[in-house]
Amino acid sequence: MEQVKSADGTEISYERHTGNSPRSGLSPVVCLHGTGVTRQVWRRFLQQATGTTFVVPDRRGRGESGDTDPWGFERELEDVAAVAAAEAPDGPVTLFGSSFGGLVAMRVAERIAVDRLVLYEPPMPAVTVPDSEEVGVADEVDRRLQAGDREGATRVFFEEATGASSVEDWPIWPDCVALAETIARECQVVESFEPRSLSVPTLLFRGAYSPAYLQDGVGVLADRLSDTRVVEIDAAHAGVATAPDRIATALRSFLA
Repeated sequence: MEQVKSADGTEISYERHTGNSPRSGLSPVVCLHGTGVTRQVWRRFLQQATGTTFVVPDRRGRGESGDTDPWGFERELEDVAAVAAAEAPDGPVTLFGSSFGGLVAMRVAERIAVDRLVLYEPPMPAVTVPDSEEVGVADEVDRRLQAGDREGATRVFFEEATGASSVEDWPIWPDCVALAETIARECQVVESFEPRSLSVPTLLFRGAYSPAYLQDGVGVLADRLSDTRVVEIDAAHAGVATAPDRIATALRSFLA
C-alpha cells in the first residue's frame, strides 16, 4: 500500500498493480471508483488488466484514505493530482473513472497532463439529458441520513440512482452503509455537475442493462467530448466489477 499527501495534508492511500506483459511507452492508468464503494471494486478487473501499471486509490473518506471536514469536490481533484504526481512526475497519466469517479476524472483532466480518459457511465444531471426522467435522489438521501436512517439512505441511492436490487443481500452491504455520508455529498455534486468539452481521446463505456438516464448520459458526453469511442458492455452500472474481462479487452484495444 502506498500513501501520498494531498494539497490539504490528507493522506491518500493507493495500490500499484503492474499488469502482465507491460508495454513500453504506456502511461499508468489511475482507476477512480464510484460512490458508495472503495478501491476493492476494481479487484476483479485488476486480475484481467494487462499492458501497463494500474494505480488504484481509495478516494478520500473511504477505505484507508483520510478525510477532512468540510469536504469539497475540489479536494477530490487535488487528491488525484497528488497521486498522479507521485506515480508519473513527468506525466502523463490515463484516468479511468467509474460512475462518480468519471466526474472526478473529467475535472482532473483539465488541470494535469492526461493522455487518455476512460469513463464508465459518469452520472449526468437530468437537466443535461434530453427527455430524461428526473432521477435526483440527493434530497431523499440527505433526508434519511439526517433522520439517522443510514441503511435507508444507502438503499435509496443504490436502487434509484444505479438500478441495483436486493442490495441488503450484498456481502459488501455493511461497508456501503458505513459510507453513507460520502454518498450524500456526492449525490449533491451530481445534480449540479456541468460536463465541459475536452480534447482528450476518450473511451466511453455504456452498460446495456443500466438505467436509461445513465445510458443516455453517455450519449450526451459523446456529443460534448471531441474525440470519443463508445463501447457497450453486456452489464449494468457496476460493469467494472461484474464484466471485468470485457472491460479489460476494450481497454487494451484503446490503449494500443
